[in-house]
Amino acid sequence: GERGEIGEVGPDGADLTDLATLATQLDELVQGMSDTIRDVAERYRWIEHWFFLGRGLHWPVAAESALKFKEVSYIHAEAMPAGFLKHGTISLIDEKFFTVAFIPNAQTDPESFAHVVSSLHEIAARGGNIIGFGHDLPASFAEGLLEAYVQLPSVSKFMDPVIQMVAGQLFAYHGAVKLGRNIDRPRALAKAVTVR
Repeated sequence: GERGEIGEVGPDGADLTDLATLATQLDELVQGMSDTIRDVAERYRWIEHWFFLGRGLHWPVAAESALKFKEVSYIHAEAMPAGFLKHGTISLIDEKFFTVAFIPNAQTDPESFAHVVSSLHEIAARGGNIIGFGHDLPASFAEGLLEAYVQLPSVSKFMDPVIQMVAGQLFAYHGAVKLGRNIDRPRALAKAVTVR
């Protein structure tokens, strides 16, 4: 087709037809999964310390989700690339420190999936509790490792992080609302920051 048409292969081999599917998947996520995400956020709203974990394309998802979470809930949250956990951070893990893990799709990104799962086992071995956002995880895997699991739709390796980003924002939103926070006017949040 002509340059810019749906169906063109973009950078890194991403099929741009995925963009057409993404809008539908996001709509389904907001309509169908919002209640599930709300229930999980409400159940764990009392937790005071959080890691948001991701790897590869999912690391920026973790970073943005942690930022949104602390901006609207006023609860300590920090993002961590899955591979950095062993650099001292793992020593903070206990039963009171929860982790939100953005788990890559095992079919489309097996290497990142394996690394994240390894990190999750490290967290679980230290008594840490994990809330997973992912795609098509076997029930036995989720039940044996995760405190809670939110099954998300999957489009492709390059579009799945967008779906997870929306899920992370919904998690922050619902938790803050249940805590009685004014999400329309977060405290000490400027619309623009001037750096001198």
